[in-house]
Amino acid sequence: MTQPMFEQLEIQEIHDTLLSILRIVVELCEANGIDYFLIGGGCLGMARHDHKMIPWDDDLDISIWANDMPRFVQAAQTLPSRYKLTFRTLSKNSSIQISDTSTLIEFDNPSKKQLICADNVFIDVVPMMYWPSLAWKHFDNWYAIALAINRTTNSPTPWKAIVKKLLRFSGLPHLTVSLGRRFYEPLVERMNCRCHAEGVGFISGAMGQKWIGRYPWHVIYPLKNRPLGSFGNTDTVLVSSPNDLHEFVRLRYGNNCMQQPKPETLWKHFDRAVRIKP
Repeated sequence: MTQPMFEQLEIQEIHDTLLSILRIVVELCEANGIDYFLIGGGCLGMARHDHKMIPWDDDLDISIWANDMPRFVQAAQTLPSRYKLTFRTLSKNSSIQISDTSTLIEFDNPSKKQLICADNVFIDVVPMMYWPSLAWKHFDNWYAIALAINRTTNSPTPWKAIVKKLLRFSGLPHLTVSLGRRFYEPLVERMNCRCHAEGVGFISGAMGQKWIGRYPWHVIYPLKNRPLGSFGNTDTVLVSSPNDLHEFVRLRYGNNCMQQPKPETLWKHFDRAVRIKP
């Protein structure tokens, strides 16, 4: 059997791959009437790098409303076979990674791999919800911890694994999740629908998931279509993005987000990527 050949990808080629994935996801959402918007480093690139991706960035993120995620997953079954969906967790409102299986990503540090489910160059699709107040989302963070412990006690940090095992042994996470599914989750769903209908509250990660920032309604709406490209390539993707882009990135990354970071602080999700040659 002939062994596959691999060609290492330069950062520009990684960006081209990410934009190709983004383009098909945008087309999928628009064809199926699914609301979405760009979040994360893609927005920072728009604001700080003149509508281009951050030069060293190696992923993109979009948000979809949690109630629309089942429709998105169903519609994504029609994507070309080279694209794969991977759920980050088995929990409700899990993020999804959509990856290009003609690529592979490589890690020098195994602990990085534990943060990523996909084996290929990917973009994250993150479920978001409407919340009436910060207090509710603070409470939800504790609920997310209970869900995680009830699901698994594994952790790359030994002391965290021990604490998780002790908490699970106490039975508190199981009790919290049982009560939450009966009373808390239906209440949050009703609040989410009310805030959406009335245009109030703020927007953050879906129930049982982490913050993903917290944004007042007017920062997100009305959504605006903006081009996103990369350095060295004139092709762009017209993508839905937050109304007040600069305020969005300030809330997500801090008051100094428009300054260039120091080289030692640059974050990369993986160390190398290769293309599988036929």
